[in-house]
Amino acid sequence: MIRISQDKSFEANLINRGSRISSICLKETIIGSDYDNSFESLPETAKRIIDTFLSFYLIGDDPSSYKDSTIKIDFPIDSVSMDWFRSLYDFRKIPFPKIQCELENFKPLSKSTSDKKVRLLAFSGGKDSSYLAINENVLPVHLIGLNNQSQERELKAVQQLSKLIQNDPIFVQIENNSTIQGDTGYQVRDGLIYVVIAAIGLRFGTSEIISGSYIEDDWYCESELGISGINSMLDIKNFQSYVKVIEHMSEEEVIKSLIKLNPQILSITSSCVISEPDFSSFRRLYNTEFDDPELLPNSCGLCGKCAQINLSRMLFDSTIIMTDFESRQKLVSYYVSRYVKSNPFKSLVEYDLLRKATIKYNCPLP
Repeated sequence: MIRISQDKSFEANLINRGSRISSICLKETIIGSDYDNSFESLPETAKRIIDTFLSFYLIGDDPSSYKDSTIKIDFPIDSVSMDWFRSLYDFRKIPFPKIQCELENFKPLSKSTSDKKVRLLAFSGGKDSSYLAINENVLPVHLIGLNNQSQERELKAVQQLSKLIQNDPIFVQIENNSTIQGDTGYQVRDGLIYVVIAAIGLRFGTSEIISGSYIEDDWYCESELGISGINSMLDIKNFQSYVKVIEHMSEEEVIKSLIKLNPQILSITSSCVISEPDFSSFRRLYNTEFDDPELLPNSCGLCGKCAQINLSRMLFDSTIIMTDFESRQKLVSYYVSRYVKSNPFKSLVEYDLLRKATIKYNCPLP
């Protein structure tokens, strides 16, 4: 039997045949240079909701992890949170895992009497959260180590961007010894970010958790249904926090805006999804194909996100020094091809970007 156990709150261990195969644990918050262990002082309800999300984060949707197996969770799980996970699996049209656990409807939190209000932003160091950090009055929050395979690039980007925009974030230190398998695990991760930030918001009284525009593909945590479910759960439990969606510009317009504000911003951001050591390997592969002095420091050059950002820079960044048209044409043709292959849905959303590139550089759409 596969088990999820914990030795303390804010921890989940996935155990298979008596051996721990993955784990995740919230350590502490860091505000400025001060360490704050206020997670430990959270009410039981807030602790159990976070524990529930940590558990499902480890489960993910890798069939090899639990196919034909029952997953026994050794501690009480919040029943309202469980409803959200069922909706997520239904949304993705995949079977819900066989779970054996004690379900408990933990009582709502006591309402704060504070009239203080804060707007919190999940700050990953990518282009979209950077755009929101610059254009919205927010307190950024970064979860160090949640994306454990690219955490060094992300943390460096967040630190440099925070200094550039003069907005110091709250850091949450996470010890993550797991390897997420499948999109469901990543989408549970996004839900986990919301509930951790909502827990941070308890110290302020009331909080808005700022999120980017809804998208209408298979990403539950960025869909209206998924965010509505998170807000319903937070409301039922009296968190006095809710996710507020800011309908900002298209991805093309976001990149154009950042370039116009300061071309240096894109060279700092970390949107690449490729983990080490593949990141370094991809850059070497890219550099054998192209003589490109403009490849951004945090770009692998091969994934869809990097293709989109670099394609936009070829169109809108006047500071690029590569003047040879044939070299640019070859790069743009490559980026268009990579983007369409990596993002077939978003290729339709961002069709105008691809059309502009192929017209300007006289190369066909794949």
